[in-house]
Amino acid sequence: MSITSKILTGTLVGAGVIVVVGYVKKLKKTQAELEVIPTANIYEVTWNAIVVRVDVLLKNPTKGTFSIKFPFVKLISNGTTVGSSQAANKDIKIPSYGEVVISKMLVTIPVTSFFSVASDVLKSIQNKKPVKLTVKVTTTVNLGWTELPYESNDEITLKK
Repeated sequence: MSITSKILTGTLVGAGVIVVVGYVKKLKKTQAELEVIPTANIYEVTWNAIVVRVDVLLKNPTKGTFSIKFPFVKLISNGTTVGSSQAANKDIKIPSYGEVVISKMLVTIPVTSFFSVASDVLKSIQNKKPVKLTVKVTTTVNLGWTELPYESNDEITLKK
């Protein structure tokens, strides 16, 4: 192999490494810029359960377009999970500089939780007092050739 071909090969490999490193940094920044804004309202109160409707606004303030898996939502009160949404194998595309609303994810707090952690939630609802819960949204960001986990914890006030 001649010296010219060695230099050319080295230059191409070096350029490839620079391109890959730049792309990975851009992807990580895109993931970090994903903003998740949940809202929750009481959807239904029955003898068997409290059903909470969770809507999630996903904002992408970057120029990169990517997709995520349908979010999985947990409602947490005082560090204990009181209910969670259904898991779904569905991709959601988020455009560059765009927003997507995922609405009407229903989280059921079962009657078995009423007598433990969720009893305070039920009492507050009955007395029309605000209920503070943590909404944990878990998803996977698909950036093309790699998938990265994403998690968001936000405190919300439950409203009727």
